Parts: sequence; structure tokens; C-alpha cells
Amino acid sequence: FSIPKLTMVCAGLNANDVVAVNAFVYRLNRLLLTFMEHSHHEDLLLFPRIRRFFPNLNTDADKEHERAHEQVQQMQDALDTYANSDKASVAATTMLDVVNVVLPVWGPEVEEHLRNEESTITVVARKYLPVEYQMEIVRELFAMTSAEKWRQIMPFVVNNLPHNVWKVRYVKAFLWANPLRAQEIGLNLYHSVDSITWLMLTREVPQIIPRGAAGHKRIY
Repeated sequence: FSIPKLTMVCAGLNANDVVAVNAFVYRLNRLLLTFMEHSHHEDLLLFPRIRRFFPNLNTDADKEHERAHEQVQQMQDALDTYANSDKASVAATTMLDVVNVVLPVWGPEVEEHLRNEESTITVVARKYLPVEYQMEIVRELFAMTSAEKWRQIMPFVVNNLPHNVWKVRYVKAFLWANPLRAQEIGLNLYHSVDSITWLMLTREVPQIIPRGAAGHKRIY
């Protein structure tokens, strides 16, 4: 949901508006991080596990990843160059010129790639992997990504999901396989979602409230 929004924002940005440009850079950095971690999870763990059942299943997804990674690198290089500059309008214009070329192409391709995965990889995972095996994979995926990255990814995803039920479901997906990580997951969200979202999440999933925060109850 964030890709079309950021594409529209980027197209209308004024390079002289430093605050708006920096806000865009902040959000795009998190989008690219989220995508790359998602991609690494698939390349290093999910795809190999699925292909134990169906070797060579949807190898097009691998090629799509390679192209998407190249596009991400182009945008990330532009963002990093801007971050290390004086952030004047010239630097902003250079960065926006790159992103405005790559992002409108990358976004629709990523959406099509995700639909491709949903119709192949996801179907096999749901039909052939026992629930316990799925939970094992979720735990391994969680461990693959550093706490520093999760503190950026989780709030970004929650903040960009349009419906509360989807936000709750996203959080519950982690707890489903990692019930003892509840407070760690809560800490990843506590400082980076607004108070209304936090209250909604903790009403539905109270076990994520970290020690010391209002509403916390001991779970052990």
C-alpha cells in the first residue's frame, strides 16, 4: 500500500522543501529495507524449503528478485548520496531524478511479483507444509533479521496497513510462532506507532505490552 503513495508523493515533491524531502527519504528507506528483508527471507529460507516438495517451482521469482534488487540498489545509492550531502535543493533534485525514474517502474513490477508468489509459492506452503513446519520457518525468519531492522520494519508495515484488522493479524502472525517474543515485538512497535494504534493493538493483543509500560502484566 505504501508503494503507490510514495510514487505519487515523489512525483510531486519540491526539491526546495527540505522537510518534505527528508520525510519522503525516511519512508522510502524503510520501504526498501522491508522489501529487501522480505526478499532475503524468501531467497535464503522459504524458497529452498518449498522446493524440497516441488524442485524448480516458479524460478521466475528468482529472476524477478534479481531485477528488483538492482532497482533497489539504484534508489538506495541515490538516497545514501543525498544523506551524505548538504541536502540542498541541487542534491535533492539529483536524488529525486533517480527515484522518479526507478520507483514508478519498480513498484508495479513488485506488485506483480507478489501476485505471482501468492498464486504459486504461497499455495504450496499452505497445502503441503504442516502447521508445525510453518511455525518453525517463521521462527527462523524472525531470527534471520536483526532487532535493529525489525524496529524499523514492524512499525513501517503496521503504519501502512489500511485496516485495523490487518494490523492486528500482522502482529499475531509473529506471536503465533513466537509467543515468548511477545514483549520484544511490543517494544519494536511501542515507540514508533501512534497512541491510537498502540491502544488498538494492545486491546487485541495485550501480551505485547512491554514491561514498564501501562497495562503490562507478567506472563511468567
